[in-house]
Amino acid sequence: MSVAADPRLILREDELDAGLELLLLAEAALWSAVDQGLAAADLGLGRSHWRAAFLLRRRPGMGVQDLAHLTSLSKQAASRILVDLEAKGLAAKATGDLDGRRRTAILTPAGEAFESAIGERLTLPVQTCRMRKTSPPSPGTTRWTYCVCPRMQRPSGVVNCAPPGRVRPCARPPR
Repeated sequence: MSVAADPRLILREDELDAGLELLLLAEAALWSAVDQGLAAADLGLGRSHWRAAFLLRRRPGMGVQDLAHLTSLSKQAASRILVDLEAKGLAAKATGDLDGRRRTAILTPAGEAFESAIGERLTLPVQTCRMRKTSPPSPGTTRWTYCVCPRMQRPSGVVNCAPPGRVRPCARPPR
């Protein structure tokens, strides 16, 4: 049984479905880029290690409990990730300022380089697409997502993104 759509919704059901699909496909493209970066780094680390490095770069001094909360890992798994990063020389632990029992973590210069190398693989497609002009938000957002996820199957009417330096207009997606 289908529930009647709430009249206060701005987007129609098909637009919501398309948005969710784009979100899931964009996530797959993101993790594909992360996996390629991890393979290139050849350190034997996984996605959780990169997620921890990503968060430590932006929130230095996080502890195991903070990391566990932000990544939905158990405290034991988050602790193991930090131990692995420390063993590879990518992170260092220090005693907390307010509580001597609390151990905080920061990235080492090698850890910052590790996170940056993978992060560049993620930001380049975003920067490339942001350089293109997008005017109505909905079609522009759709076009932007297809630029970020070049392997996504585009619905008819959505033109592939031009290579950097060659801007071409993008047709509106079908409604």
